[in-house]
Amino acid sequence: MVKAQRFKPIVGPYRFAIYVPAKMRGDVDGRVKLAQDLFVSLGLTPDDHYAVSSYAERNASVPKNECLVVIKGVSEA
Repeated sequence: MVKAQRFKPIVGPYRFAIYVPAKMRGDVDGRVKLAQDLFVSLGLTPDDHYAVSSYAERNASVPKNECLVVIKGVSEA
């Protein structure tokens, strides 16, 4: 699904957020690293040490077995 979106790769610092289903089993914070590593491996973000923030949240509007990832580039000001 990620590859089909045809994202323009982010270069430099970025903010990362992942929203998972409210009733998802397991720890929510572990999903951040997994998803960040996926985006790096796909060449869509630089190494995750460029992330200026990482955020994870359980959210009732996210369907079961899915997640929503929001990545925004930030300027180096």
